[in-house]
Amino acid sequence: MLKEYDLTGKTAIVTGAAQGIGKGIALTLADAGADVVTADINNEGLKNLAAEIKALGRKCLPLTVDVTDEAQVQSMVETATSRFGKVDILVNNAGKANRRVVLPLQDQKIKPITDARIGNR
Repeated sequence: MLKEYDLTGKTAIVTGAAQGIGKGIALTLADAGADVVTADINNEGLKNLAAEIKALGRKCLPLTVDVTDEAQVQSMVETATSRFGKVDILVNNAGKANRRVVLPLQDQKIKPITDARIGNR
């Protein structure tokens, strides 16, 4: 790791960390020396990620959090600061997609794409 990217002594929170981009970000921050609080609704993914971060020699605090619930987010921040004393980096990666028709279609020959059809593309 380049010394410009040395995050030793820093604490990060990464939401949506159990898979995909969030997991990659969490692992990169840990590889750069940060301790990482990982937050997601996917418990199994969080457990696996925590093991990977700990294998890099960093501390990891996996927290099951639904970021659409303000009380859970507040609890996450309080738990993170209680455990690590501070939070230096916050990566808001968690997301939720709402699939629906944005505008009603006037031509009845055209049917809107349903959630089931989107998943099969």
